[in-house]
Amino acid sequence: MSSLQTIEKSADHILLCMVMLFGVTLRFWHLQDIPLTHDELSALDRLRFTNFHDLIETGIKPDGHPAGVQVFLWFWTKIFGYSDVSLKLPFLLFGVGAIWLTYKLSIRWFHPTAAILSAAYMATLQFPVMYSQQARPYASGLFLGLWMIIAWYDLLTKDGNKIKQAVNYAIATTLCAYNHHFSLLLAGIVAITGLLLIQRNNVRYYFGAWVLAITLYLPHVGIFFHQLGQKGLLWLSRPGPDFFMEHAGFIFHFDLLVVIPFILIGLAGVVLIDHDPYGRKFRWISASWFLLPLLIGWAYSYFVQPVLQHNMLLFSFIFLIFLVVSLLPPQKKLVTALLTLCILTLNSWSLVHNREHYVLYYDQPFDHFSEVVRDFRESHPEQTLILLGEDPRYIDHYFLSENPDISYISVFNYGFSFEDLEKLLDSTSATYIITGNLPLSYIAEIRSRFPIEVIREYGFNYEINGFSTPEHHEEKLVDDILQTYRIDCSNNTFYQTDSISGICIANLSNGPSLLTDGVNLGKVIDDQHAIIDISVPFRGWAEQQDRLACYIDMPANNYQAEVRMQDFCGSDGDTSTWYTARLSVRLTHVISWYKDLEDAKMIVRLEHTGMKSLEVQPIEISIRAGNPRLYGLFLPIHD
Repeated sequence: MSSLQTIEKSADHILLCMVMLFGVTLRFWHLQDIPLTHDELSALDRLRFTNFHDLIETGIKPDGHPAGVQVFLWFWTKIFGYSDVSLKLPFLLFGVGAIWLTYKLSIRWFHPTAAILSAAYMATLQFPVMYSQQARPYASGLFLGLWMIIAWYDLLTKDGNKIKQAVNYAIATTLCAYNHHFSLLLAGIVAITGLLLIQRNNVRYYFGAWVLAITLYLPHVGIFFHQLGQKGLLWLSRPGPDFFMEHAGFIFHFDLLVVIPFILIGLAGVVLIDHDPYGRKFRWISASWFLLPLLIGWAYSYFVQPVLQHNMLLFSFIFLIFLVVSLLPPQKKLVTALLTLCILTLNSWSLVHNREHYVLYYDQPFDHFSEVVRDFRESHPEQTLILLGEDPRYIDHYFLSENPDISYISVFNYGFSFEDLEKLLDSTSATYIITGNLPLSYIAEIRSRFPIEVIREYGFNYEINGFSTPEHHEEKLVDDILQTYRIDCSNNTFYQTDSISGICIANLSNGPSLLTDGVNLGKVIDDQHAIIDISVPFRGWAEQQDRLACYIDMPANNYQAEVRMQDFCGSDGDTSTWYTARLSVRLTHVISWYKDLEDAKMIVRLEHTGMKSLEVQPIEISIRAGNPRLYGLFLPIHD
C-alpha cells in the first residue's frame, strides 16, 4: 500500500470516528433521563413471568411481535434487573453498531464517500436515533438486517470459507426472523434477490444457508401462524395515500434544513453520476429494498388489516440513503469531509432544535404524570382528586416510587363511565382535580364544575390539567377558549321558550334532528390542533340507539364522531332531570394539514329513534386550544 493510500485510509478512519462520536453522543445523551415509552412499559409488563411457558403463551403470542426480543429481555432482566438504563442499553449499542455496519455495507457496494455520508445520516437522523433509545425490536432489527445483508453479499461475491459464510448468513437471517415480522420480510426479499445474482459455484452453499435458517426457525412457526391469525392491529387506522409523503417527511425531520442538502447531493450525483455498472446494480437493489417493504406494508394495511407504522420501516430506510448518496462519484477527502460535517451539523441542529427530540422524547407520559403530581402536592397539601386515563400497570412504574402515599383513580378500560364521573364529581370534597390523558368529554365536564385551570402541561402523548373552583383558587391560567358558538333562540323556530322556566327547549320527534347549520371551520378556527367541545342539555326518553353525532365534511375525506345519549343519563335515568351530553373532537385526528380546514364544514345532529319525546336545550360549541406536540415525534411541530 502506497503512502498516499495510507493517508486516504487514515482520513476515512478519522471521518468514521467523527461520525461514530456524533452517533454515540446523540443516542447516549443524558442516558439516565430517558424514560420508558408506552410500548416499552407494555413489554416490561409482559416479562414478569416465573417460567418460560407462561412467557410464550401469555407474554408473546398475544402481542403480535416475534419471540426474539421478548425472550432476550426475559433473560437480560434476570441478570441485570429492570432499571430503565439496563433495559435500553443493548438497543443503544445495536443502534451504534448499525452506524458502523452501514459504513461497512456501503463501502462494499459503492465507495468511501458514499459510505461516510450514509453513516452520517444513520448517526444523526431522528428515525434511527429515537428507535435506538427504545428497548423494542427496531434498533436490533436494523443492526441484524445490515449484518444479514453483509453476510449475504460476502457469500455471493467473496472468496473464502464458504461454509463459514453460509452459516454466518443463516444465523443472521434467523435472528432477523425472530426479531420482527418486517425484518423477516426484508430477509425474504434479500433471499429472493440473491437468486438473480448467484453464481453456479455458490448455489449449494446459498440453498444450504436457507435450509439451516428455516430449520432454526421451526420452533417459532407455531407462534408465527398464531400471530398471523390476528391479521393486524384493531386500534390502528388504515393508511391513506398521504402516508408515503408523511413517511418521507418523518425520515427527514419535516425540515428543509435536512431535506435540501439531501436533495442537492442527489442532484449533484445526477450531474456527476458514477457510471460504475457495479454501483448501478446496487442502486437498483437499494431502490427495490426501500420500496418493497413500504408498498407491501401499505397494501396489506389498506386491503386487509392495518399494521403499517413508521417504526417497522426502520430496517429498510437506509436503502433510500444509499440510493441517493451513491449517485455522487468518489470525492476528494476534503470534499467528503466538508459534506460529512455539513450533514452531521445540520441534522444534529434539526434534531435538537427543530424536532425538539431531547424535550419531547425525554418527557414521556408516565414519568411526567408522576412528576407533576409530586411537585403539585408538595406545594398544595389540600385534598386533591387525581384521575388518570392510562393503564395502572404502566402508571405505577414511576408513580409508586415518586408518590408512595398518594392514590389515584384510573379510568382506563375499567368500566369507569361518564355517569361514574358525574357521581364522583357530585360527591368529592377535593379542592383540586388533576387529570392526565382523560377522554376529552370528561375534561369538558370537569371544566364545567371546576372552571379555574391551575395546571396545563402538554407534550408528546400526554395532556395534564389541574382544576379548582373560584372559592378555592382565584388565579387562572390564560383562557384557552378560542371561540364559543351558541344558538340565538329568539330567531330560531326550532326552539320554543318554556313559559314556566324561561328555558329554550326543542321537543324532538323520531328521526335525525339538525342541531346546527353547517359551520365553516376555516372561518372560525386557525389552529389545526384545536379541540371542539359540543354540549347539549337534554331530558326525557333517551333510547339505546340515540346518538349525538358530529360530521365534518372536507374535499378529501369525511369525518364522523358520535356518542350514545344513554352514556350520560344511564338506561334508567330520571326523565324529568336535565342531563348534558358531551362530544369532543380533536382536529388533529380529523385533518392532516392545515389547508384542509379551509373548506371543512361541521354539522351536528341528534339521532333520536324512540317514539317518546326527548327535549333538548340549545347546543353550545366551544373551541379551545389543543396540544401541538401531542404527536410531535411523528408529525410536524406547529405552535
